[in-house]
Amino acid sequence: MLPDPGVPPGPVPAPATSGQTPATGGSTSDGGTASTSSSCLTVAGALAGVSFLPLSAAVGATDSADLDKAKAAIREAMSRVPDELKPDFAKLSEVVDAMGGDLSKFDTPAFEEAVKPISAWLEKNCGG
Repeated sequence: MLPDPGVPPGPVPAPATSGQTPATGGSTSDGGTASTSSSCLTVAGALAGVSFLPLSAAVGATDSADLDKAKAAIREAMSRVPDELKPDFAKLSEVVDAMGGDLSKFDTPAFEEAVKPISAWLEKNCGG
């Protein structure tokens, strides 16, 4: 196969970036730190892991697997979230645990109250 005449021979230059990559532990291109980016991903992932609960309860879902998934997401996040969020995740865990295995016991106001400071942290530290 012949080389493309429109492409110069030789190595392809790496794309330009601003800041260091998160893998280096330095700053990211948006000025945040790699640890903040990691925390944002952890917190957002944990919230995503429980965000389906209100909908599941509203449609009358009875499968306790939804609660098990939410509890697992919270447990996993508890060891990785910033220390300032650990009490908020503990409260969220209490709200989810209070349902036992029964989504009909879902307490929307308590859930929303437990999620509120976590969502506020994401907004403040991760840009929403």
